[in-house]
Amino acid sequence: MNNFWLFPLLALLALPLRAEVTQYDYKVIHKTEQTRDYFVQGFEFAGDDLLVGTGGYGQSFIYRINPKTGEVKNKVALHPRLFGEGITVLNDRVYQLTWRSRMGFIYHLEDFKPIARFRLHGEGWGLTNNGEQLILSDGSADVLNGIAWDAKNQALWVTGKRWPWRYQIELIPKNSNRSVTRKPTS
Repeated sequence: MNNFWLFPLLALLALPLRAEVTQYDYKVIHKTEQTRDYFVQGFEFAGDDLLVGTGGYGQSFIYRINPKTGEVKNKVALHPRLFGEGITVLNDRVYQLTWRSRMGFIYHLEDFKPIARFRLHGEGWGLTNNGEQLILSDGSADVLNGIAWDAKNQALWVTGKRWPWRYQIELIPKNSNRSVTRKPTS
């Protein structure tokens, strides 16, 4: 007797009958102008500052920006032959990936002075952390960039590759008047 159907059936029985997925709408709370010159690849708050990692050969930088005024406080450039990708901050270090060159860089958070570089086992795309470890995407899964959580002000910000604005948004579960995020940080 051939029981080839038994394993798929058991796998189906192990799945929940209905998974609840919360869907959200959003509301724009505040927007701040930014240059369209930024091909945004990384976007993260560090204290009162916004760090923006940009991509493009000869156009890859990490910028420290005053999020209220847009003033660039300092920046560091990658070699023109490197294409910058995701950035994240962990333990007073800024980590930056590159796209096809299979390397990443580590900088001091305070002044962007280089500390080290490291090898990647593929392309670098998205980068984040869980407070203890780096979490890296090599492009084999969907990568969302241009999303930053401002912990100090409990605010969620989004932007895009060459958008003229950064938006503070509020997430609202569909069919609800209750918001998930808080006050404007203007």
